[in-house]
Amino acid sequence: MTIHAPSDVRRAWRGAPRTDRSRARTQLLVFAALLVLVTATLAGDHRVMPGRQTAIAHFEQPTIVWTEILEGSYLIVHDDTRMSTGEPCTVIHRLDPMGKAREEAVSFHCVPSRRPALDQDKVATRWDRFVGMNRMIEYQFAGDTEAHGVPSAQMTTNGLRSGLLLFGR
Repeated sequence: MTIHAPSDVRRAWRGAPRTDRSRARTQLLVFAALLVLVTATLAGDHRVMPGRQTAIAHFEQPTIVWTEILEGSYLIVHDDTRMSTGEPCTVIHRLDPMGKAREEAVSFHCVPSRRPALDQDKVATRWDRFVGMNRMIEYQFAGDTEAHGVPSAQMTTNGLRSGLLLFGR
């Protein structure tokens, strides 16, 4: 094995045909781009996206969320960009058995409030004795000091205005 001094390597590089140098440069650029892409993909935690946070919620019993009754696994997405444009900032997607987000189950404008930061995601529910099931009242992401309240269903004009509508009264 022969070790070349840096000047020998430079001389050999200068003496190489132009196509070999171009090919080597292209391969180096492609490798660098792939390395950046793989690093970004592996480090890309969905919680780190600016203005967008997600969590998975498992509703083991039927639970009222805004105007819908949910049961099973769901992806909760809070998007500050949507909130700034006047769109509902919270979207909850049904998860398929493989854990992939599917159709939108419900969306709404959250009611933000300050809370102490938590170590893990939290979905708070309260038993609604009038309708006989749990009602989601807020959610909070791990490490965040802002909780996101679910607006009262009485605030809607075209959905579930009160528990009376569930029973057709």
